[in-house]
Amino acid sequence: QLPSIHQIIELNRSRLRLVYILIEHLDHFLSQFLLLLSFFIRLSGQDSLLFGDCVQLVLNFLVVLIQFLDFLLGLGSSLLQLIPLLENLLVSEQGSHFKKRL
Repeated sequence: QLPSIHQIIELNRSRLRLVYILIEHLDHFLSQFLLLLSFFIRLSGQDSLLFGDCVQLVLNFLVVLIQFLDFLLGLGSSLLQLIPLLENLLVSEQGSHFKKRL
């Protein structure tokens, strides 16, 4: 039983969707991290520490970090849902290779 072309296309779409979402989250995460880093670099050159701004940036960074970790957990569960489809694809590919050898 070979996988249908629709199953293969859907699997590739899922992979592309996951990669796109991962890149989007990484971009957001890194931009917040760089914003926080640049803020601390600017503060190191100043005598006055703007405590409220510092706390706000740290909290924003923590929120983004939690969102990123939540995304990774979601990605893990999505990948677990893809495993049966991948197994079916591998089994059918092995079967087709076996049939070609015969």
